Amino acid sequence: MLELLRIQGNQSVRSLSEEIARIESQDEEPNRGVRKSIYVSLLQTHIPKMENMGIVAYNREQDTVELLPASQEFDIYLETVNKGDIPWSQFYLGLSIFATVSGFLIVAGLIKWIPSSKWMLFTNFLFMAASISHIFQVRKLGK
Repeated sequence: MLELLRIQGNQSVRSLSEEIARIESQDEEPNRGVRKSIYVSLLQTHIPKMENMGIVAYNREQDTVELLPASQEFDIYLETVNKGDIPWSQFYLGLSIFATVSGFLIVAGLIKWIPSSKWMLFTNFLFMAASISHIFQVRKLGK
């Protein structure tokens, strides 16, 4: 819901529930029961909780939901991953495992063609490049 409001602006609860139903069911025309279940869940649970937290404002007369500025505090938790991609957390875990295992192999003398000081600089560069890339992606998604 937050992502839809961020991308499309204020929405009616009905249009939010229909879009969420399409996303969750991966069907252009999800059945009425799915749409109704999501609509009720939004009205009875999600919107009131987010309204109490100051994340959204719900106009009952117009049946519209508006995203409030406080919602930006939750951007870090809304990492969306496209099909075929991996989350940044898994990327950093893989990079850490690679750097650690390689470092141990160098220290143990099993890899002799690269000095440990050069390996340290190389892995620091890798993490810096990944972090810069991550920052640019997050900024691009936030616009």
